[in-house]
Amino acid sequence: MSLAANGTCQRCYAVWSYLQEQASIKVASQDRQRGSLLAASRSISQTCCRRWFLSQSQSLVNGEWYLLMYRLFCVCCVLFSLKLSAQEPDRFNVPAGMVSLVVETPIEKTGGVSCDVDATPTGKEQSWSSSILMVFSSTENQEVTQVAYLPEGDMAIFIISTLNEPKSYKYRSEFLRLRRVEGLITLSAFWRDDSVIVYRGRDSSNQHGTGYILNPQQTFETLSVYASGVKGEMLCYEDEV
Repeated sequence: MSLAANGTCQRCYAVWSYLQEQASIKVASQDRQRGSLLAASRSISQTCCRRWFLSQSQSLVNGEWYLLMYRLFCVCCVLFSLKLSAQEPDRFNVPAGMVSLVVETPIEKTGGVSCDVDATPTGKEQSWSSSILMVFSSTENQEVTQVAYLPEGDMAIFIISTLNEPKSYKYRSEFLRLRRVEGLITLSAFWRDDSVIVYRGRDSSNQHGTGYILNPQQTFETLSVYASGVKGEMLCYEDEV
């Protein structure tokens, strides 16, 4: 393989890595359809491809070789975009009265995440509500902040809570109650290094509620999403307010 061809492969790999990083950023549009995911990934691919194409216009003399490399590079981008579009949601099926970890990821001191959730209760437990819990925690202390979605009967209930040790609530407030409709529920949280957390709940008809809380003892190290007494699937992605 020539040096020029080898360099092209290296650039392709570099942009492939870049696109993988982009996959963890918000790529689902507000209608949250997979077609939007594919469109977003293709847009990223095309942009990177054009940038590389322009950057090489002065260094390659042979026009035919240049055109060939351009096409090969674009094939790499398109193949990755197709892989990205096939991203599967996390599935869960948790009996009533049980809890299961669905998603866990380290987080920065400032950030945001949304989870599109399709969840149906699996049964009833008198002392335990069916729920999806978005939990912020740290190894520095036992301080925890929770944003929760509870599908109860024909209602969708959203709750913000803080705990300073397991099962010891300092603050708990219902911030939104909606009649359940078909479609996805979106649970979102956005946090800053000054311990402010903005939370939001939304249904598929775009009814929503939002608010914020200041929890000075909260440090941001890990974000975990749990399911309890529900079955279905969710797709979580980085988001912005």
